[in-house]
Amino acid sequence: ISTNSFSFKYPKEWNEPITKEQSLRTTYDFTSSNLEIMVGNYYSEDLQRIRTYEEAIQDQEKDAIGKIDITIYGIPTKKYIHKIGESTTEAVVVLKESPTQNIWISMPFPPGADPKIFDQILSTFVFITNNGITE
Repeated sequence: ISTNSFSFKYPKEWNEPITKEQSLRTTYDFTSSNLEIMVGNYYSEDLQRIRTYEEAIQDQEKDAIGKIDITIYGIPTKKYIHKIGESTTEAVVVLKESPTQNIWISMPFPPGADPKIFDQILSTFVFITNNGITE
């Protein structure tokens, strides 16, 4: 898939993602595989403003059962691991262009699923600037 912000590869047997446009974000939802990518941010009712990158990271750290330093296309970030019921979810937040323009990549794994596919997908990410040149 390629957008104006990023491109990446995913397994050919997956269906194309469903794109959902909202006022502050665009979500690419691979419903059959559970992979979700969100570009933009969330409005915080508590703070009465858009959340910053640091606040997105704090939210991830709250209930994380694991945190791993990783690099995606030369950008250092962290992968957070959460346990929700019997499933494990891995999530990454990458700062893009401004403190309120985040790329949020997450994928839950039901029991028995192989989480290596998430790392394989992350390894193919390329980020693109506003003028179409890869960063």
